[in-house]
Amino acid sequence: MRGAVGTEIQREPARALVLGGTKVVGCVFAEVDIEAEFKLGVMVGALYAEGKTQLPETASNRNRMERFLRGRGVEVERCKEGQGYVVSVEGGQAVRALDVEVAGQLALSYPLIGAALCRKGSKLTVKRVAIHAGRRAFLDLLRQIGAEIDIEDLGEGEHDLHVKPSELKSTRVAGQRAEKIIDHIALLAVLATQAAGEIVIRDIEGLRQGAFDYVGHLFESLRSLEARVGEFSEGIVVKGGFPMMGGRLDSRGDPGLALAFALAGLLAEGEITVEGTECLEAIWPDFFKTLYLLKETQR
Repeated sequence: MRGAVGTEIQREPARALVLGGTKVVGCVFAEVDIEAEFKLGVMVGALYAEGKTQLPETASNRNRMERFLRGRGVEVERCKEGQGYVVSVEGGQAVRALDVEVAGQLALSYPLIGAALCRKGSKLTVKRVAIHAGRRAFLDLLRQIGAEIDIEDLGEGEHDLHVKPSELKSTRVAGQRAEKIIDHIALLAVLATQAAGEIVIRDIEGLRQGAFDYVGHLFESLRSLEARVGEFSEGIVVKGGFPMMGGRLDSRGDPGLALAFALAGLLAEGEITVEGTECLEAIWPDFFKTLYLLKETQR
């Protein structure tokens, strides 16, 4: 198949191959308001294309990745057109070499935030985290159930998060609300053991359809720690206020479960051994080292 800028792409079941030796030309994208990472990739690719590449955007779009290239010597235009805007990149430009600091991933900060929320005497600041509209649903949910998280805006989409121990309260998560936090269901279930009252998580039956029954495995894992947890076809319910005991948990090679079970280890009264954590090597090789250092500084 042929890519939007003239590249030759071969698709295989597990990968896509981009073939060299073809002429890359600029184009006008038909899709409006593409995601930030995709937009940056297209603009970088446009530098090696012949002619101009244009990306249409609505007036409400807050994705301003073109600023990243402008600060590196690349001319990028953003002009009003009709009811929206068009971002244009001319091919043949060179990117100036310089050091770049990349903001941290909000999703990877959640286990640390969860620990600080639930451990008395904690005081945690997560520095320079990228927070994008549409990707902060779990952060907003935590604040809605009582988490004391102050967000300090540093500009350019970067923030410091200041976290204090908090009294988490009960809630019901279902429908679109559950869909938006689907990657953090296990973490929410572990935090629910520390909340006052019940946290009900519904409409997550799709998680039963993967390589294993994610919901069933999460239920059995929490129950093995003597957490007050119930299971039903659409999800689980966790009653907080009862201590978790020690035990042995298997993350089944799933990063979300590995992170959540690590948090459980910090909150339980006994020792928890988490198996299958090799999956974290690809996303955060030093996770357990970081967790240990944070635990030591709290003493």
